[in-house]
Amino acid sequence: MADLGAGTGLLALEARRRVKGSGYVVAIDLSADALSECRRQAGRAENIAPLACAVGDALHIPLASESVDVVMTRSVLIYLADKQAGIRELYRVLRPKGRASIFEPINETRERVQEEVRATGFYDELQPEWGEIRAYYDAHKEGWWGTLVGWDERELIGWFEAAGFSRIEVSYELVAGVRTKKPTKADIAAGIRGRPNPNMPSYGEVARQVLGDGADRYLDRYAQFLRNGEGPRSASAAVYLVAKR
Repeated sequence: MADLGAGTGLLALEARRRVKGSGYVVAIDLSADALSECRRQAGRAENIAPLACAVGDALHIPLASESVDVVMTRSVLIYLADKQAGIRELYRVLRPKGRASIFEPINETRERVQEEVRATGFYDELQPEWGEIRAYYDAHKEGWWGTLVGWDERELIGWFEAAGFSRIEVSYELVAGVRTKKPTKADIAAGIRGRPNPNMPSYGEVARQVLGDGADRYLDRYAQFLRNGEGPRSASAAVYLVAKR
């Protein structure tokens, strides 16, 4: 079994316990530091599968063709510009009748709802600064989150079919029509400082890039707006997909 995008080993370490002595688990990730932590957590234990760690990426999986029975990934394909190539790599390393098991958020659903919220004027009291920051995000969309949107579960299924997988089972989870809960001060501070994905700067960093000396004053207004108002309508969707080679 291979865990692609293993990070510090959340899935790989659990897989060891399930596989036990009947096989082995390979944790694969771009980060050598993350894999070092995975090894540290693995330690020594009886009646669990051996663990190997390998630095590699999803477009060049460091495994021989037809070498594993299962490949699992969680939120990996969303970061690939060429998702079809990544899926073909999953197919390549699987033995006949092997399976790929993946989880991917469908960010296009959330993106559509956010566009609808913006169109209602929800953020108008934060103008013009909010609009200037939004324009900056839009100008950098392709590099920052272009791979995360623009596709949904239909394209995903089609890519697995095109790669040659013989049977594809999909579970789709949608949560829609909800309003985000009113955040705490700590939530707001974390949201301003945190990076939504590895390719993007934080909201605070963008605000300072766009607004310069006026950024702190705007961010105070933004935090107050989030504390006092009702959260915007939101939605989220995700796909759990199992495909047999």
